[in-house]
Amino acid sequence: MLALGLAIALASAFASAAAIVVGMLSWSTTRTLGPVGELRRATPQLFVIDDHEFYVGWNASTPVALSTIDPHSHIRPCAGPIRFDQRFQSFVDPCGGSMYQPDGTYIRGPSPRDMDRFALWTENDNFKVDVNRVIAGQPHP
Repeated sequence: MLALGLAIALASAFASAAAIVVGMLSWSTTRTLGPVGELRRATPQLFVIDDHEFYVGWNASTPVALSTIDPHSHIRPCAGPIRFDQRFQSFVDPCGGSMYQPDGTYIRGPSPRDMDRFALWTENDNFKVDVNRVIAGQPHP
């Protein structure tokens, strides 16, 4: 009887551990945004994935996924995200007033660097993004 109870407990523990491992392996932060041809636009497009906002813009012919979190916000918390302003054809931080080109390059303001980015690549003619792989913007002089 003791051996049977032990065998059942061991089988149950093994099944639980296997379910956890399979769940961890299947969880991914990579998401498909869509076909490359459909996402090429003159104006950056806003996306939201897992509570992460970002714009897909272009640096010449290279796509970039630009975070809407102000690089200056760790120094001074901001109440709002960076937005693309059609009037200026640039990104604007509503709190500090920093401005960035459509590819995320710093123009002016208190920000210490270009806009941060998420890892973005193409695979099978689709854009893929990983919102947990943040690439810090380049500092400016």
